[in-house]
This record gives sequence, structure tokens and C-alpha cells, in this order.
Amino acid sequence: MEERKQIVQDALNYSAGDCDGQDFSDIYDDYILGLRELADINREFSEKHAGEVM
Repeated sequence: MEERKQIVQDALNYSAGDCDGQDFSDIYDDYILGLRELADINREFSEKHAGEVM
């Protein structure tokens, strides 16, 4: 679980410039807990939010 947390944190830190002021870490809780794969979470997020303007 700690390794998964670090993977998510590293990825979010790397892309922080693209997500000004947004905290997306909670959408990765299922990955951190070992319930879902990153690809599935990212695909679902993209399907829901593709093209959405904030």
C-alpha cells in the first residue's frame, strides 16, 4: 500500500502544473487500497471528464 501511495504522489507531483489548484489524489484511493488498477481509474475519469472545461 505504501508503494502505491508513493506512485500516486509521484505522478501527481509530476503533473501538478496541469492541475492548478486541483487535488485528484482521492480518486486513486481504490488503487492505493488494491481494489482497482490505475488504467481503469484513469479511463473512467477520462470518459466522465473528456472535454470538460473548468
